[in-house]
Formats: sequence, C-alpha cells, structure tokens
Amino acid sequence: MNGTNDTNRFGETGYSSRSRIIKSTGLYIHTEFTSALFRFVDDVEFFLDECAAVIQVRSSSRIGYSDRGVNRKRVEDIRAAINPGASSFPTACCGVSERLE
Repeated sequence: MNGTNDTNRFGETGYSSRSRIIKSTGLYIHTEFTSALFRFVDDVEFFLDECAAVIQVRSSSRIGYSDRGVNRKRVEDIRAAINPGASSFPTACCGVSERLE
C-alpha cells in the first residue's frame, strides 16, 4: 500500500486521472474518485490491518441511493491490480472472514 509498485498497479486500473489522495498516513489512505460522466464524487478508504493481514476497504457515494455497482467495480478493479490471482475481497474481523455480497 505504500510502495511505488502499488502506485503503478493502481494506475493500471484506469482511475488514476479521476482520483486524488485526500489523506495518507502509514496505514490509512482516503481517496476521492470523480465519475467520468456526471462528475459525482465518491470516497474510498483503505486501511492496512496488520493484525488480520488484510486491507480493509470502504467505498461510498456522496450523493444518491444507488451507483449501479460503480463503487464495487472500482474496488474490484483495484483489488485485481494489486492481487491479480484473488477472486474477491474478503471482509475480516477478529479472524472471521466472509465474502462480500
């Protein structure tokens, strides 16, 4: 999450021109993504949970009720760029994992 290789992989997703990092600390990154067509802004946060050995992800639209799957697709694209062999993002808490639906 904090190396040039990860930054380069993120650029491969095609979202880098419509994104900006708002806050970045050792284990946390908050980014804003702007949609291509209507210029809606979405927030995406990443937290490296070293204890559980996972990257926790939160993605949300600022406006509206549905984004027609855009946030999920973006997160899956970023996941695929970081870890091409993984099939989905697991959620983990206290050693319990389940697949995001």
